[in-house]
Amino acid sequence: MMSRRAYIGVYGVGLGHASRMLMVAERLKAHGYALEFSSFGDAVDYIDMHGYRCNIVPEVEFGWNPISGFNVKRSIMKIPENLFNFTRQLRVEMESISRFRPDVVISDTRLSTLFASIMLGIPCLVILNQIKLLLSPRLREFRIVRLFEDMLGELFGMLWSRGNTLIAPDLPPPYTISEQNLWYINNAFNVLEYSGFMIPRLVPDEARVKKVARVLGFNDGYYNNYDGYSSNGSPAIVFVHISGPSETKHYIIRSIVEGLSNMNGHDGNGRGNSITVVVSEGKPKGDTVPRRIRNGWYFEWCPYRDELFSISKVIVMRGG
Repeated sequence: MMSRRAYIGVYGVGLGHASRMLMVAERLKAHGYALEFSSFGDAVDYIDMHGYRCNIVPEVEFGWNPISGFNVKRSIMKIPENLFNFTRQLRVEMESISRFRPDVVISDTRLSTLFASIMLGIPCLVILNQIKLLLSPRLREFRIVRLFEDMLGELFGMLWSRGNTLIAPDLPPPYTISEQNLWYINNAFNVLEYSGFMIPRLVPDEARVKKVARVLGFNDGYYNNYDGYSSNGSPAIVFVHISGPSETKHYIIRSIVEGLSNMNGHDGNGRGNSITVVVSEGKPKGDTVPRRIRNGWYFEWCPYRDELFSISKVIVMRGG
């Protein structure tokens, strides 16, 4: 008997989309599905690390500024390139899906995957966090900009709702977190379903947590004290976990590390360094052996993410 098949197209900027789709893939695999992915950017290596085949598609992405993040001017300049790459994406998806012959297609924020499934007559489930794209608050002060956002939101709502099911991994109204990106879009309002959070609650293994603490030179039990120190004066951990566009990560990480390094010294009780910083660059297939920085450790790829989440006094994050 031939196993059921699912094809998953993943938006490739940052690792958040790939992370949640890998969790979906594991559940489908447990139910007997064969899986295949497509993506671009950092997500390709991340998916490959988990043992799944990932078809590489041309990148379709916004313009970014290393300091300020999303950049309107650069995004406008990239429109011709993105339109060309979108047609190439669509061709790759048509070929890959036709070859794999899935029973269902899942598109995580990938229009080309959705369009290919429609043209091939295969059911498609769409997952995305935002339908309406919001520009910077400064630009949104102008009525014409807000009107443009609304018009673009209705266009994307019409396109995304072509899927058989449209799911937002967010809380249902009135508790929706990304309400400005999901509400008040007429073309999608009646078809959008809310699944709640897709990431399960972390339940760390205490033995592994203690092992990780020893590997990084921390003392057992220090994280149980509310003042950030163990009984022998170990400093509190600040875990810096940065995702998102690769063009913007290094400036953010450098700024955070420089700022935190200035906090070191002695506290009011005369104890030693007040914090230890652990930085994760979030580079798939990067070096998993950390290097020393002034006040802690720097990972290209941190294999202890969940354990550090559970024992850190402060977590500094930027999502994709």
